[in-house]
Amino acid sequence: DEGSTLANMSGEGSANVITDKPVGDGKFRIRAGSSAGLKVANNKFDGLSGQVNFGYENWVEGAITVESSKLESIEGAADVQIVADQDIGNKLTLKPGGAANITIAGGAITEWGGNVRVQYDDWLEGNLAIASKGPLSSITGEISGSLLQTKEIGDFKVLSGAQLSAGFSSAGVDTISGMARFEYQDWLIGAITLDPSSTITKITGNVQAQLSDDHAPGGGDFTLRQGGGLKAEFKESGFDKLSGNANWKYEGSKAKVAGSIKLEPSNLESITGEAKAHLTDSLDAGNNIKLLRGGELALRVEASEPGTFGGRVNWEYDKWLQGSLQVASGSGFDGPYSGEAEAKVLKAKPM
Repeated sequence: DEGSTLANMSGEGSANVITDKPVGDGKFRIRAGSSAGLKVANNKFDGLSGQVNFGYENWVEGAITVESSKLESIEGAADVQIVADQDIGNKLTLKPGGAANITIAGGAITEWGGNVRVQYDDWLEGNLAIASKGPLSSITGEISGSLLQTKEIGDFKVLSGAQLSAGFSSAGVDTISGMARFEYQDWLIGAITLDPSSTITKITGNVQAQLSDDHAPGGGDFTLRQGGGLKAEFKESGFDKLSGNANWKYEGSKAKVAGSIKLEPSNLESITGEAKAHLTDSLDAGNNIKLLRGGELALRVEASEPGTFGGRVNWEYDKWLQGSLQVASGSGFDGPYSGEAEAKVLKAKPM
């Protein structure tokens, strides 16, 4: 300014930063190469203005817009990127990348907003959209990311690679949603669309699946066979309203049959539906009559038990007469049978 002397200079100007300049406790550093407006009073820097590049500790880099701040108490708004991992508690780690915006006061970061790259615990990595600007210790928001490793929830396994959305709060991840591949026990595989009410300990959602191995619900005589196409609701780690198409077999005291079934919404332990089947072993029907393997049966399954049937059965009488019988619907495996029959004589029969 006019009237200043070399011993007592005051005024405003601009300058280039030629080396990193620590501010305050040294965590905040103005980067070399920045250009800034300066205010000088009595040969001392009295204010800083403009946009300067900075680093914070060893994990934040950005540019801050400063409006006449004291150098020792620099403040303003900045757009930043994370450049190194930073553990911030609650199992959350900031990862390099993202596009965050922050508030700086007194040479310290006081508020965070925008989007940051994060890893939660050892199983979820993605982008956290911060819900509202605030301190890192209390941020909340939605993590959109991928599952880093298979997550086991009881007998249910959510497979790695799933694309999930997770609600994050000071308590950690509290809800999850999205679509994921899964395995259930050792016999069912498929995809689940997770309901937004799901938590990491209680899964709820709609399932589309197929059997990866045979499974006997409840360990009984009725078995669902490998393959098929099933739908179900999965509530708090249990199946409900199982439906779709499946292959099946029954090996009980009343008969041995196998075929396909169209499931009506069923409990896993009590399968119900309309089925097609054939005998897989001969069946002694009494009075020297034996039902033979094969045939084309239509029957109803109730509570994982085959009920009455109709259709074509192969039969044999007293080892000398054999043929097929079109059985009327409503017949039981233990007879009696009625319907139109065809037969051939296997060997001569003395009369």
